[in-house]
Amino acid sequence: MTSFKFRTKWEGVDRLTVKYREGRLAVDDLTEGLKRRLSHEAQEAFRQAAPKKTGRLARGIRARIGQDGFTISMTATNNGYNYGGVTRFGHRTAFIEPKDPRRMLRLQFMGGKTIYRARVRGFHPATDWAGQARVELRSALRRESVLLGRRVARKMS
Repeated sequence: MTSFKFRTKWEGVDRLTVKYREGRLAVDDLTEGLKRRLSHEAQEAFRQAAPKKTGRLARGIRARIGQDGFTISMTATNNGYNYGGVTRFGHRTAFIEPKDPRRMLRLQFMGGKTIYRARVRGFHPATDWAGQARVELRSALRRESVLLGRRVARKMS
């Protein structure tokens, strides 16, 4: 049986491989910086948009950077009740009443004032305050993605 051997040499492949590897590492570094900047900007945008009666809601907004991006979380509690969702979407019912009709609702306010009521009107906001922050975040994302594209092109050239 006859066998043939061919020797091939790919000109420039080693150089391209090194350049690709360097480019990939540069992109990874750039995207990590992008995640940090955008998470900080998102956190601040949500804090600015949050209702500011006491400031506790805004202080409870945090950005956490993960593998694929970042997450904005909101922990705002009053006596164990997380009221963040209520500030965004409101109460389900028009009026809030105690479970036992023979009892009263106890409402505590800042400054130590306490009142008792048989029922109170539910909160129904006109808009979701987080929507404003999302609009700001979208524009920041567009701006940063253009800058990222330019930086990657510069690194690869």
